[in-house]
Amino acid sequence: MFAAITLTFVAPSPALAQSARALLKKGNKLFTAGRYGEAFEVFKQGHSKKPSPVFLRSMALCQLKRQKHEEALKLYNEYISRYSTAKDIETIKSTAKRLATIASTKIEIKSTPPGAKVFVDVEARGSLGVTPTTVTVEPGTHTVLLKASSYRLTTRTIDIKAGGKITLDVPLEVGLSLQSDPPGAEVRIDDPKGKPIGKTPLTPDNAGIPPGKHTVFVDSPGFITYKEQVDVPTGKAYAMSRAVLKLGLKITSSPPGALVKVDNKDVGKTPVDVPVSPGSHDVVLELPGITTAKRTVQAAAGQSSVVHEKFKVGLLSMRTGPKGATVKVGPRDLGAAPLSNVFVPIGQHKVEVTHPGRVAFRRELAFDDTHTIDADIKLGRPSWPFWVSAGVAVAGLAVGAIAGAIALKNANEANDYWVGNADGKGQADGRCTSDGGSRTGEFSTMWLKSDADDQGNLKAGVTPQAYNDDPCVGNGLANASTTGFIVGGVAAAFALVYYVFFQRPSVDIERKARLARARALRRRAAALPVKLPEIH
Repeated sequence: MFAAITLTFVAPSPALAQSARALLKKGNKLFTAGRYGEAFEVFKQGHSKKPSPVFLRSMALCQLKRQKHEEALKLYNEYISRYSTAKDIETIKSTAKRLATIASTKIEIKSTPPGAKVFVDVEARGSLGVTPTTVTVEPGTHTVLLKASSYRLTTRTIDIKAGGKITLDVPLEVGLSLQSDPPGAEVRIDDPKGKPIGKTPLTPDNAGIPPGKHTVFVDSPGFITYKEQVDVPTGKAYAMSRAVLKLGLKITSSPPGALVKVDNKDVGKTPVDVPVSPGSHDVVLELPGITTAKRTVQAAAGQSSVVHEKFKVGLLSMRTGPKGATVKVGPRDLGAAPLSNVFVPIGQHKVEVTHPGRVAFRRELAFDDTHTIDADIKLGRPSWPFWVSAGVAVAGLAVGAIAGAIALKNANEANDYWVGNADGKGQADGRCTSDGGSRTGEFSTMWLKSDADDQGNLKAGVTPQAYNDDPCVGNGLANASTTGFIVGGVAAAFALVYYVFFQRPSVDIERKARLARARALRRRAAALPVKLPEIH
């Protein structure tokens, strides 16, 4: 893309002074030899003696060759600003436009330990600095090379879009030697399902490992994965002992956790690797109380011996409050909660959760092979405190209502009377007092208000009654009424709070899709032929 500039940058201007021409010639020679950094300094010296588009353009091209794109862009922009009438101005503008994209496309490079020299694509172009550093590149695919004393050359390949930014954090590696029996086994570091670093035999020339503690996995078809913990020192290649792989069966199930027997011997739960001798072996996978699967497999070196069984079974996970509640599904006792992915037969089953001193939880739940039922259940406390407090509330409110009615009736009757002396004078209001007593005091008689004049005195010719039947007697029931209502209200409030926060169970049941099974069903559905409707 920069070919036009490369062809023309060596053409010196006749206007240059003799010393400037000498510097231009020297710079051209260094540039041709690929010594771009030295050439840049010479061109810079010449430009300071005799400013010229030739020197400025040459300086920019040197920085371009050194992959210092941002500095090259500044020099090209200076060229465009100063020499806008130059013959090659359109070419320079096009180059600057492309450089603007490159300058915004960056790779931030770090290493452990820091201080590694950084190269991009070709080591011969020279180092772009030491880690940590940021370099600019053209959009596309690039190989970043890191070189440091006592470490092997470490590389990473990246793909970057225009204007993008990628951060690389690379652990430097020392060489790794590893042989295996049988040879040709794949080797992985730390992740048994990660990308292999190569196949055995490994040598420091074709494989590396970061210093520190690691787990090395060696895997070959038909053999049990070999695993070894290593602590790799810094400063020299690391040689592992020979990895001897054992012939074996890889036994898995979906969902995992099935009991496994090989040749009638218990070997654990799926997934499990079982060492075996070459030949035929009987494998039994069992979900106790639910289903059993039997297989006969041939074990031989060089071929994958994998047994995988897909069970159609439900799964139940449950947490209870309090912990330790007993869980039953149908007739099967699943043990004490919490439970995690416990096998349950497919279909509709009664789930029962019990705990001493708590109200049991019972509900019908539907189980299938595509979902896990995940439940949080807080069992309610015993109901007798609720019923006792509810009974007290009813009794208190009833007593309050009855006593209040009687007190109100008597008070209304008392309002019809006056009390006074036998001569019918010195009367007082006959209304009852708040404590249910009368206001007779020193008075001993009483008469109806209808027998009194406007001042309350007994009318002439009317005989006052003896104060034998005090209308206020029993009006102390007003106090009893108040007490009854208070007791009843408090008891009712207690019953409500107890029911809402203690007796009533808290239940949260969620059906969670089992991703592996759901994806398999989606793939199966996608593979089915689709019949399009006919158009009439």
